[in-house]
Amino acid sequence: MDLLTNHELFHSDDVDFVRAEVAKVYCDHKLTPVKGNSLRARHHRAKIADVSLNYMQYGAEVDITPGELNDFFLIQLPLAGFAEINSGNQTVISDESAASIPAPDEHLSMRWSEDCEQLLVQISRNAIEKRLSSLIAQPLNAPLAFDLLMFSEDQKIKAWWRLIDYMLTEFQNDQPVTAGGGAEHMEQLIMTNLLYAQPHNYTDTLLSKSHSIAPAHVKKAEEYIRANIASHISIDDLVAVTGVSPRSLHEGFRKFRGQSPLNYLRSLRFENARKDLMASNGDSVTAIASKWGFTQLGRFSVTYKEVYGESPSETMKRSKF
Repeated sequence: MDLLTNHELFHSDDVDFVRAEVAKVYCDHKLTPVKGNSLRARHHRAKIADVSLNYMQYGAEVDITPGELNDFFLIQLPLAGFAEINSGNQTVISDESAASIPAPDEHLSMRWSEDCEQLLVQISRNAIEKRLSSLIAQPLNAPLAFDLLMFSEDQKIKAWWRLIDYMLTEFQNDQPVTAGGGAEHMEQLIMTNLLYAQPHNYTDTLLSKSHSIAPAHVKKAEEYIRANIASHISIDDLVAVTGVSPRSLHEGFRKFRGQSPLNYLRSLRFENARKDLMASNGDSVTAIASKWGFTQLGRFSVTYKEVYGESPSETMKRSKF
C-alpha cells in the first residue's frame, strides 16, 4: 500500500524494537509473533494535533495486547487481511467491510493476520469528549463509547472516510490543509463528523438535544439565517434580529451549536449545495453555488473538497450513476 510513504517512522524485523517504537506512539503493550514468525513491520504516521493518521503492517501473524488505551480512540480499518478484536466482553472480526473502534476503558487484545495492513486514525479522547460535550451543551456523565464495529457501507461512514482520504492525499503531497491555521478546523470536522456518523452511547442525546435546548436568541438567529440563506448576512444583521450583543450571540452559538453564527451559516449553505449537487438536476456547479450564496466559485470548490473529500464536480458526476 502507498499510504503516507513520505512519513515513515520505521520498518524493521526486530520484535523488541518494533514494540518499543509503536509504544512511543500509542501505549505500552505486548507484541507476540504467532508461532515465532519473523516480522516485516512498517509504520507510517502523519500527525495534526489531536488527530493522527497511520499506516501499519507487521508482516506476520501477531498477538497485540495493549490492555486499556485510556487516552485515545483508535479507529482501525484493515486495507488487506483481517484482525480479531477483543474489547471488553466483545469479540469481532474486522476487515475491509468494517473498521473497529474500541472503547479506551475496555481491556483490548488483538490478533492481526499475516497479511493484515491497517489504516489507523488516532484521536485524543479528551479532545473528542470535549467536542461532544460542546455539541450536547452539557458535561458527560459517562465516558464516550462507540459501537465496536464501524461498517464501511454506511453512507455517513463513507463520507467520514472520504474526509480521511482527503487528508491522506494532502499529507502524501506534503501540502496539508492544516497549514496556515487550518489544523483546528480539520480536526473539528473529523471529530464532529465521526460523532454524527458512528453510533455511540450519546447518539440519542446528540440528535435530540442539539437543536432543541438553545436559547431564544440562537433559535431566532437560526430562523433568520434559514429564511435568508442565499443573501448576504452579517453579524450586525443577526444582532438586529435577535436584540442581543455580538458577544452574547457568539457565546450562544459556541455553546449550543459548537461554532460561530457565520460558520453555522456557511455549514448550512454547504449542506444545501451538496444536496443539489447530489440531485444532479441539470444545474451547473456555478449555478448551485450561486443559489446558496457562494460568490467565489474557486473558494467554494476548495472548501467543499476539504469538508466532503471530493470536489463539487465529482459529487455531481458520482450522483449520475
